[in-house]
Amino acid sequence: MRAVAWWLALWLVWVASLTTGNWPELAVGAVVAGVCVVIGYQARRALGVRWWLRRGWLRGVRLLPWTVLTETFTVWRAAARRLRHGSAPGETRELPLRRGRSRARQTVAVLLLAATPGTVVVDVDRRRNVVLLHGVTAGPGPMERAVRS
Repeated sequence: MRAVAWWLALWLVWVASLTTGNWPELAVGAVVAGVCVVIGYQARRALGVRWWLRRGWLRGVRLLPWTVLTETFTVWRAAARRLRHGSAPGETRELPLRRGRSRARQTVAVLLLAATPGTVVVDVDRRRNVVLLHGVTAGPGPMERAVRS
């Protein structure tokens, strides 16, 4: 059942990237998604990787569309300010992850933070469970707050 969920998710990403939805492109997407699922399972087996997502880790997913929209305008404003005044707001800061010290948790946090235009993930300190990032705003944004909790 998990393989079907992965196949469907990958195929939907393919479909979302299409400009036209004709049958050959949909069929190619279905085949490629299947190949990716098989490769993913084989890679997990070869590397001995076993981790699962917890529901609480994905709390930021519901915020993602709105955060991407609002932070896009924030980045545009910062770029315009830089053109006019020669400086733009932003800072490098550490974001401690409170829930879970696993690599899976850190991976989900990095993916959610990297998906927003207002933050760039610079590094992850696995031992301290801290993400180093650069943010366009002076303080933490909604995705940072969601990932931290």
